[in-house]
Amino acid sequence: MTSKRRTARRLVFIGSSALVLAAVVLFAIHWIDLPPSLGGSDEPPSNRLPGAPPPPPAPVGTAPQSPFTPDEQAILRYLYRGGGDGPSRSGEWAQLVQEFEKAGGQTPRSLPFYLRLLNWKPRLHWSSEESVLKIVAKISGDRSAFRKPALERLGAYSSPLAQAAMELLAQIAEPEDAPAVAAQFKYVEFDDTTEYRGPEYFRPALVILAEYGTESEIAKIDKAKEEHLLWSDRRFWAKAEACKKAIRERLAKEKEKDDKK
Repeated sequence: MTSKRRTARRLVFIGSSALVLAAVVLFAIHWIDLPPSLGGSDEPPSNRLPGAPPPPPAPVGTAPQSPFTPDEQAILRYLYRGGGDGPSRSGEWAQLVQEFEKAGGQTPRSLPFYLRLLNWKPRLHWSSEESVLKIVAKISGDRSAFRKPALERLGAYSSPLAQAAMELLAQIAEPEDAPAVAAQFKYVEFDDTTEYRGPEYFRPALVILAEYGTESEIAKIDKAKEEHLLWSDRRFWAKAEACKKAIRERLAKEKEKDDKK
């Protein structure tokens, strides 16, 4: 009887061990990356851009089938490594900067390419778009074609991207852009659709509204204050009051000018 009990215990122990081993194997299979032949990616994780859809194919060489010229490829290499916020000027980065500057990346001749990148489908990763907008903001020349891309990114999920769009728009906005800018004056908490907006996002908006805003835009500013937008930032709201005053003074001058006609 005793031997039967021992045998039963051994069988139970062997069965339990087998189940534990099977569970460990299944866990390992689930978490280990699959090789390319089994559906895994052959691209190192460090080379993959997180988040939004990937940018255009990384430029390699000067193959005939490449959709980019050699100069455009040099600009892309610079953007992929962080654009204006990249690492210090040493080693490989210094060479990328030199190639970027030689390719005219900071000159008006590259503006059509930057516009092409902002209209790329699927869209570039937000950090690349941010770099493009910051570079365009430093280039002189006719940048009116960038108004639409900038306006489209005012409500972007990424706060740095939205801020770069607002800062560029502060240089190239037109009167008809004022309503879209004023519409951004609302309190936004961090959620799964939009990141929090700080005063650095709204300050360029005040510049735009001071030049092109109307009483309608003033009402949007007042409503945002009532809803506690940046409620503790007294400096910002002092600037907002100055903006409202500038709007009303401009409107009064325009009315006086029209009355004299």
